[in-house]
Amino acid sequence: QQINLILTDNQLKTLILKGKTSVLKGFKSKAGTAFDAALEFKEGRVGFLK
Repeated sequence: QQINLILTDNQLKTLILKGKTSVLKGFKSKAGTAFDAALEFKEGRVGFLK
């Protein structure tokens, strides 16, 4: 799954250091529906926090 969102320097720093971000706005599903989600960095990959 591809994440099409540009992170700020602070968001990227938080993702790397803490392993997750706060909830970010502006994602779009494959169907085109907008949604908000946090990201996690786990096992060398970035994904949506579950």
